[in-house]
Amino acid sequence: RNVPGTYANIQAGINAAAMFGDEVVVANGTYTGARNRDITVNKHVVVRSASGDPALCIIDCQTLGRGFLVSGVTNVARIEGFTIKNALTDEGGGIKCDNASPTITNCRLLANKANVTGGGGLACVNGSAPRLVNCVLNGNTTNGFDGGAGIYNVGGQPVLINCTLSGNFTTGVGVIGGVLRNKSAGQITFTNCTLSANTAYDASAMYSDGTGTQTTLTNCIVWGHPAGTSGVR
Repeated sequence: RNVPGTYANIQAGINAAAMFGDEVVVANGTYTGARNRDITVNKHVVVRSASGDPALCIIDCQTLGRGFLVSGVTNVARIEGFTIKNALTDEGGGIKCDNASPTITNCRLLANKANVTGGGGLACVNGSAPRLVNCVLNGNTTNGFDGGAGIYNVGGQPVLINCTLSGNFTTGVGVIGGVLRNKSAGQITFTNCTLSANTAYDASAMYSDGTGTQTTLTNCIVWGHPAGTSGVR
């Protein structure tokens, strides 16, 4: 399923794909407009850029919606080689996973925003367990009441490997978690990741709370986070 060669937009390519095992291949370029944002992935398919280079295949949401909503799939579903930027929505600006565990590889989530709950870059809800590999989350923001400018995780089990999370920030009094807001028995794992220069009203790096909630960092670099109002980084 080639976009725009055979299908005019990314959503049309996904809609035409088989439920299992198909590929939607997106040519280099910048994609804007309806059906190139608020893209729903609810099939076990691969959605990838033709080149594999996220700098050459850009989804620009133009502050008019979300990048991807992924629902009801396992890690067989893949999103690869995109830049997703300038999203604006209530929760999960760049990508929202809802009862979904896709594999997200070599993607850049840049300058996306969540206005209501959190997760300017990524939100994981309803048991989602996405796997992010070689991804960048930079300059994402939230002023939502739950926080988490980079990632908002509610009871999910996301895994990040070889990822960079930098310059993400919250706005507004009391909004917490520059990189992460982790809650409701959420379990998130960072391996070989760099977390740098993220900011928030409080907990400028990470904020986790609640019974069973766990954040695990292995071989990670964490630096350059200013103290929040209570002194918590």
